[in-house]
Amino acid sequence: MRDLIIQADTAGSRPDRYYRPIAGALIGAAAADALGWITEFVRGTEHLRTLYRTDFVNDYRPWQKVSGGRFNAYVDHINSGEYSDDTQLTLAVARSIRSDGTVDIEHFSKVELPLWLDYARGGGRTITAAARAIQRKSVSWNTNFFTVRSARGEQDYRQAGANGAAMRVAPLALANPDRREVMTEGVWMTAVVTHGHPRAIISALAYAEALRQALRSQLKPLSITGIVSNLQEYVADATVPDNEPFKVWLSIWNGRSIRPFEDVWRDAKREVLDGLDRIGQAEGRDDTQAMLRSLGCFDPATRGSGTGTVLAALGIFTARPNDLRGAVETAINQLGSDTDTIGAFVGGLAGAWSGLDAVPSQWAKRLQDYEYFMRVATELASIATGTGIGTTALLPQRRSGSPEADLITRIRDKNVNDKDHVYHPLFPFSFVWPSTLVKRANSDTSKSLPVVGQRRVTLVKVRKPLKKAYLETNLDVASVACVQPRYAPFATATTTVGRSPLILPPPSGGQMDHFGPRQFPVREPLKWPLPKAVQSG
Repeated sequence: MRDLIIQADTAGSRPDRYYRPIAGALIGAAAADALGWITEFVRGTEHLRTLYRTDFVNDYRPWQKVSGGRFNAYVDHINSGEYSDDTQLTLAVARSIRSDGTVDIEHFSKVELPLWLDYARGGGRTITAAARAIQRKSVSWNTNFFTVRSARGEQDYRQAGANGAAMRVAPLALANPDRREVMTEGVWMTAVVTHGHPRAIISALAYAEALRQALRSQLKPLSITGIVSNLQEYVADATVPDNEPFKVWLSIWNGRSIRPFEDVWRDAKREVLDGLDRIGQAEGRDDTQAMLRSLGCFDPATRGSGTGTVLAALGIFTARPNDLRGAVETAINQLGSDTDTIGAFVGGLAGAWSGLDAVPSQWAKRLQDYEYFMRVATELASIATGTGIGTTALLPQRRSGSPEADLITRIRDKNVNDKDHVYHPLFPFSFVWPSTLVKRANSDTSKSLPVVGQRRVTLVKVRKPLKKAYLETNLDVASVACVQPRYAPFATATTTVGRSPLILPPPSGGQMDHFGPRQFPVREPLKWPLPKAVQSG
């Protein structure tokens, strides 16, 4: 793999004092997600040995899984360091934060979530159903009530208590270290778009506040005991925001439920407070497996619970706060649990607590979209100190009179053709590669990824009636690789699409000419530092 651009650490000269812990939280969480995704579907030690010939996962590796459901299945080849929906949706929230730290909920709910379906990787049933439901013109972010079918029958929105809301809230905490009320309202708003059970909401609030406390400890020394104590007070005082949108939401919630929301909310808060009491006891943190078992993390019916997974992560983190690697490895090797999400929680907390230098070098420099995370960290740190641009800093700016076609419109019209130069709302101007060129570049589709014009392209299986075309973008973010001429348009295959820093113009010459200049507003031409271990190694 091409070496990443490395230069001396310049973070000390930046006004954004939170830069390194924010970068540590983002990279730590994304790396842990990529590692934990490998073990998420492993049933036990024997199964792990069969699959990977090891008893313990501590580094990236290529692997594959069957995706697409029963009727549109394909093999998703996952390269080393590639991450799942946990991190994809974290980036979606980051792109929805305004310069003052508040969330642009219309952008998140009506733009990011529906478009996430185009490139989703590893998304759960509830979050996928929510992203589809929010596309209805008759609903808004606070009225997105829906039902979803599962093996256990039909599940209502008010029963959605998994960790899908908590897993994406990190940017709200990182952008608001000194604005707890702003963070809290943002977490509520993004949570209720997809999850209606108090268990999902209170766990998202608890994780966000724990992360905010860990970040603030960089400036104001705070013990682990202090973080747990502050978190207990925060959870005990948590209430539904007192404004009109949430009054509407609460009215709908109670109008269709046997138990009033307040009763279920009280139970969920008690569940978290009881777990925090156990975490606060040093003797209860020694046996990780016993702790996770007591939280229901190994029970198939509750392994993805919002409260259970957040409490598990807090328990692992508080047991070894100064050992990011050890804490993450502990989390991702709890086979039978939701390893990628618990790992991401742990990596985020430990990264915020110890900073970017605590992230192992081999994890950082091989993580998919490393430079894009550094861009996000730079913007979140700027927002945290009142100098940020907000949403537009992380979204492409379409030039007036631009000749590029709108990709979404083309797909809806079933008019996507090879060599089309297109525009996507989340990614910069893109190019649809000729299918034959990609096939020639990747003759062995089961073992390797091609590199075309310095961009990786993934081949995936789709149903035979669908015409295949291949899209690659000029952005270091998980992008789509196979376009289907229907809506939802993409065959949910994402891949690393290059490692050139976004703040620099793309390379000129050859097959890169069609991209033109970069399309993001940037204040200064910085190169982001890798952790010290990476720079020296």
